[in-house]
Amino acid sequence: MKATRNIVLAVSLASSTALMAEPQVSEVTFSQPNQSSRRAEITYRLEGEPAIVTIDIQTNGVSIGAANLTHFSGDANRVIGTGAGHVVHWYPDLAWPDHKVDNATAVVTAWATNAPPDYMVVDLTDGSLTYYTAAESLPDGGLANDVYRTSRMVFRKIPARGVTWRMGSPTDELGRSEDETPHLVTLTEDYWMGIFEFTQGQYEAIAGERDATSFFTNTACYATRPLESWGPKMMYNTGSVTPAGGTDSVSSGTLIHTIRQKLGGMKFTLPTEAQWEYACRAGTGTALSSGKNLTVTGNDPAANELGRNNNNAGLDDNASLTASIRENDDSTGTAKVGSYPPNRWGLYDMHGNVAEYCLDEYGEYDGDMDSVQTNPTAPKTGTGTGKMVVRGGSWAWKKTSMESAYCRSAQRHSAEFTWNKVQFRMNGLRLCLAIK
Repeated sequence: MKATRNIVLAVSLASSTALMAEPQVSEVTFSQPNQSSRRAEITYRLEGEPAIVTIDIQTNGVSIGAANLTHFSGDANRVIGTGAGHVVHWYPDLAWPDHKVDNATAVVTAWATNAPPDYMVVDLTDGSLTYYTAAESLPDGGLANDVYRTSRMVFRKIPARGVTWRMGSPTDELGRSEDETPHLVTLTEDYWMGIFEFTQGQYEAIAGERDATSFFTNTACYATRPLESWGPKMMYNTGSVTPAGGTDSVSSGTLIHTIRQKLGGMKFTLPTEAQWEYACRAGTGTALSSGKNLTVTGNDPAANELGRNNNNAGLDDNASLTASIRENDDSTGTAKVGSYPPNRWGLYDMHGNVAEYCLDEYGEYDGDMDSVQTNPTAPKTGTGTGKMVVRGGSWAWKKTSMESAYCRSAQRHSAEFTWNKVQFRMNGLRLCLAIK
């Protein structure tokens, strides 16, 4: 690419299902006005509707790769208003060093706000939102940087709209429980799901104080460990598991209320049980989201490789454990979030670390093998127990020859609907947000 020379660009458009004017990109230029710094400049016009704009750099029609698309500034990776004169700077010396850019082209993509790219980052210092097509494109070193576990939150778009799938477990799945009756489910919306469990550091960034009652509080590593020891009533509603007002009925002083206040009213919540299992499975029908089934229920290597549980450096839920055991590092008890491999949709710790609260009252599933339930929030058959559903396995769950069975995608547990914190040290949460 020569200095100040405009290049013919590829322009693409992400589709929208809403009845609105589709965003359109035009008047695109790509130049390198300062060859000494190698900084490149992209300009464009956006028409139709405000949209999320992302940039790809290609050579010979092939992307240079998400990991090399980390150094943009200006009007990209966020919602952009309509109009001309939008400017983006790309820094190839930082993003794509030791490569020539003479033959590079830029692909400018406008995504409808209800059909965003796959990743959203929430900055907890100012509430700003940025968007990326891949986790590898996240700036500041990507997910290896613990800012994404403390002062920022990363969300993955879960492609659920209109998909019908079978929730629960087959009758021959090793380790299954009777409350996992297989049934068909349709979810009508895509949604954002936190790629990590909500951490103590993120709580501190939002609340302005540390969680003093956490079971794992060592200064050296508390911030990147999941928040735990919060009772169900402290999550979003103090009156009942399933309030009449639905997810909008958030009680003052609860964790979800605090998060919404800090982030400008964005309606973050807990996932429903169906949303949680669909996101956990990531298209798989096996016991684990890795595509594997258990070979034993008690200490299975396939479960151990996906998350912290009582077999692989977890601990018993024992309040008498000394501080040196609980707090020196995260090699026992809970682990730093993201320490184990993600599922196929980039979600970490779905099979261990802390069990995760869901937005459902525990009870029998409605439906059967043939009828389809739409956006279910169990139970619907009057079998409610007044308890809250928790999912995903835990560092502290221990039962003879069942530790790995507790980590399966379909496994269900419940928690008494109380305020008490200490008894829930094995539980935590993962945030969810509808895409509309």
